[in-house]
Amino acid sequence: MKIISRKEAKILGLKIYFTGKSCKNGHLCEKWVNDYSCIECRKQYSSKEEKKQYNKNYHIENIKRNNICCKIWYKNNKNKKRQYNREYWRNNREKITRDLGYSREWMKEWRNNTPQGQLWRLCTDTARGLNIGSVPFSKSNLIKYTPDQYKNHLLEKLLMFRTIKEAKTVNYHLDHIVPLSYIAKNIKSKKLQFCVAMDLQNLRLIPAEDNKSKFNRVDFPEVQEMIEYLWEKYDINNRECIDDRH
Repeated sequence: MKIISRKEAKILGLKIYFTGKSCKNGHLCEKWVNDYSCIECRKQYSSKEEKKQYNKNYHIENIKRNNICCKIWYKNNKNKKRQYNREYWRNNREKITRDLGYSREWMKEWRNNTPQGQLWRLCTDTARGLNIGSVPFSKSNLIKYTPDQYKNHLLEKLLMFRTIKEAKTVNYHLDHIVPLSYIAKNIKSKKLQFCVAMDLQNLRLIPAEDNKSKFNRVDFPEVQEMIEYLWEKYDINNRECIDDRH
């Protein structure tokens, strides 16, 4: 390693420099120009669990501030960012194309073969069926159950299947007992619509023929019972609609 002072490194635009002397902890390595710190000391400090937890908590507590700072920076450096993106795309076209292919395959596999992916897909399809757009409800606190609870609930009466995908391949459909059209027509708040539609008790796997014959009808006894249960659970008749911002 070439010996160079911090002053010379700063003039040359370097990020690190090496004096040939060990730090106070005995590390004989380069140091950072910006704060004199030893690279090895920084690595050890960053790997500590306390530091990781601190960084995590700091991000959570300052997420709004960080987002505002990022927006301001992008607004002031829009052309610079666009130029960087163009150059990166030109220099890494093959790598980006390959990674996108892997990403699409991984996403397809995740969406079809994992409880988390299947629940995410159901959230998206339900939001689309209720005409409430692509709002990321799945990331909010509106769903009160886990992907594994969702999977176990659907398969508890169909013990011959190990996965939801396996049930769907033999002509079983995922059904909302109370149809989405009825929910959208009788509930004004979109958030409440989503809560009712995605209630775990309102979901089931039934044979495809039964689902097609049911369509959007609500005159079946099990549908009427579910309407009474959900309307009572969410106090829909007496409840003021949630302020809808979406």
